Amino acid sequence: MGNKPSKLKKSDKRIGNFIVSRYGNELQYIKISASAGHWSETFRSDNQFYKLLDDLLKVTDEHSDKYLHSLIITHMIVCNGLKDWKFMEDVFEAHKSMMERLKPIDEVSEEENKKIINEEKEKHESK
Repeated sequence: MGNKPSKLKKSDKRIGNFIVSRYGNELQYIKISASAGHWSETFRSDNQFYKLLDDLLKVTDEHSDKYLHSLIITHMIVCNGLKDWKFMEDVFEAHKSMMERLKPIDEVSEEENKKIINEEKEKHESK
């Protein structure tokens, strides 16, 4: 695909101004390219982001396409161009905030766990 504008193949999918293509044999790849040819990213099948893209590409609803388009635009913005320190600091803070949101719920204590198990046993024994 190089730096020339990309032509859509039968197996490719257009998401906004981007083309998503797959290739590979033993190892699979997903390549996202700007349709103008000036930017691309490639993810190998052993990469977590590949798995996310693979799942999103299997869904064919408007919500998933919008999410995927936003994800691609965000990657292009972060990868393509010069950034000042404030921008990078903002990205770090946004990432930190996301990690806090995704933090697992506090684990159940051993005592609470035993109580829950006993309650479930009682429910099943009474049936």
